[in-house]
Amino acid sequence: MAGQIQLSEIEAEMWKHIFFATHLPILITTLDECVLQLNDSARDLLGFDGEITDHKLDKLLARLNPSLRQMIRIQKVLAPAPYNEHLLIYLHDTRENYYAERLLTFYATTLKSLDRNFDLTACCNSVITAAAEVAIENMADWCRIDLREDLGVGPGTVAHKHTALVPFLKELQDIGFENPDDVLSPLKVLRSGASVFHEDILPEMFRMLSISPRTFALFTKVGLRSYICMPIKQNGDTIGCVTLARAPGSANFDAVDAMMAEEFANKLAVNIERALLYKNLAEMKNAAEAANRAKTNFIANVSHEIRTPLGAIVGFSDLLTNSTSTVSERQDWAAKVRTNSTYLLRIIDDILDISKVEAGKVELEISEVDLRELLRELTLFADSRTASKDVHFEVVIETAMPRFIKSDATRLSQILSNLIGNAIKFTSSGFVRLSVSKSETHQSLSFEITDSGIGISPAQAGILFQPFTQADASHTRQFGGTGLGLALSRTLARRLGGDLVLMDSELGKGSSFLVTVDCICPENGPMFTNLSEQDNEHKIKIMDVTSLDFATALQGREILLVEDSSDIQALLQRFLEGAGAKISIANNGEDGVRAARLKSYDVILMDVQMPIKDGCQATMELRSEGYSNLIVALTANAMKEERDRCLAAGFDAHLSKPIRRHDLIQRLMGFLGQFEKRQGEITPSV
Repeated sequence: MAGQIQLSEIEAEMWKHIFFATHLPILITTLDECVLQLNDSARDLLGFDGEITDHKLDKLLARLNPSLRQMIRIQKVLAPAPYNEHLLIYLHDTRENYYAERLLTFYATTLKSLDRNFDLTACCNSVITAAAEVAIENMADWCRIDLREDLGVGPGTVAHKHTALVPFLKELQDIGFENPDDVLSPLKVLRSGASVFHEDILPEMFRMLSISPRTFALFTKVGLRSYICMPIKQNGDTIGCVTLARAPGSANFDAVDAMMAEEFANKLAVNIERALLYKNLAEMKNAAEAANRAKTNFIANVSHEIRTPLGAIVGFSDLLTNSTSTVSERQDWAAKVRTNSTYLLRIIDDILDISKVEAGKVELEISEVDLRELLRELTLFADSRTASKDVHFEVVIETAMPRFIKSDATRLSQILSNLIGNAIKFTSSGFVRLSVSKSETHQSLSFEITDSGIGISPAQAGILFQPFTQADASHTRQFGGTGLGLALSRTLARRLGGDLVLMDSELGKGSSFLVTVDCICPENGPMFTNLSEQDNEHKIKIMDVTSLDFATALQGREILLVEDSSDIQALLQRFLEGAGAKISIANNGEDGVRAARLKSYDVILMDVQMPIKDGCQATMELRSEGYSNLIVALTANAMKEERDRCLAAGFDAHLSKPIRRHDLIQRLMGFLGQFEKRQGEITPSV
């Protein structure tokens, strides 16, 4: 507002009082815009605290926004003073409205642009690239976005209004700062999580930085006069930072720009989080689909692997009933039934084992292991597999090995027989070699299995140890297998304190696997260098099943068989009576309890799952009545949890179905011997 005034002395004094007392920003100028006086409110608005010495109005108003200065001039022209030679100018502070308008524009355009450029299917790199482009379009001359390395989404991105300068900006990002705590270093913000704002960067600030001449030249090239670096945070954790800069010639950043930069970083953090979430969901979806495909293939493989031996078992069982067959033919068919039954049992065991692995319930039973005997058994196993092939198997003992170690014999044998079986399966001719060595500390053993078979490609090696997966589906069709062996073997090796790795492989030339396991080896125990029987004084006395006289092994023993399956009843009765035992049969747990009350048996063989009353219920009832004789559980469940449940119910021992005749009789003899020894050690109280 402007108007001409002519004042008397009294009026002048009054105007002077009003002029300095009012809270409105007022100034007085000559007609040629030379400022004569400002009140305190005008000084605060213009940021002027010096003496008035010929300051032009334009110079003072330049401290404000150009649009405000232009508005005052227009008002002066529209309201000229026709008589006086002074102008009274009232300044209206429109900055609050101006800032509000800037913020509204920012929210309506810039942040909306971030949403517009966000695509759920976009990767994180494309999100930050789009954000940098939005920044240089609306907020800055150039932009740099850095993300933490552990996010795994790349090094970040840069953008410049002048695309020709982008390579220099990229080089500046790659070079970095010698001192990560320099005031212009994004690493300072990444590490501290605090923003950095420099409204006006003067040349002397660069002299304070620990930067190379090349870095200084790059800053000069891309242009830097005003600088904001804001942290990008998720849940209070700094995951990156966004740097905004304006070059000389552009308006410096102000407090509103800093506020908008913070909102920009917050919005970018949300978009990054959404992109990472979508990425994780996509990866989980792909992994789930791959797992479903793998399990579908696995089920198909298992179906084939189970049906193949079942077909042989059913077919040769039918042939065994053929009265026109010869004795030698029937013996051959019976052997084939036995071989296929054993193979089928191994498949089921693998499936149960991998189920335990996935549930994290693999249990180890550490005991003394005769390493030489274990290697001899593996040799017999390998020889049976190579009998019909042009493949030579050998065991190489590289150094003197301890005869006895502390480990899990079952799991160690399972790992090695699996690898040896695979090597033989995929080797049509040539060799399979098992090399054995120990560490210098005697605390670990190494087993290297090398073959001259078909080999493995690098692509196949990448999925070799995944459960339910085989390296090549065509090999599954050609050679068979469930795809569980290697995954299970690696898990077991790691549970034994070691690992299983593919050392080397070449298509058409063979493969080499290395198994390591931790063990306890006695320092002064017997050693061996080959598998022959040279150290007889240390030979373990092992009961040979084939040497037992099965006709009298259980002579005179009274055995109660509690089993609901008539087929299993007939089979076990034949096994046990063939060893000289006297058998009584009960069809369920209730009948078994009743029979045990009427007669004392040397041993009760009790099935666990039966109608009316199961084995655990029957055993607990007998124990509660004081029954103290031997009770052995029979169960088709081979899990450790089932064994523990049986022992907790009062069983003395546990046998898993199916069980071979030799194993059944040998185990029963062992159980009876241990039980009678314990009974003999119990002295009657006086």
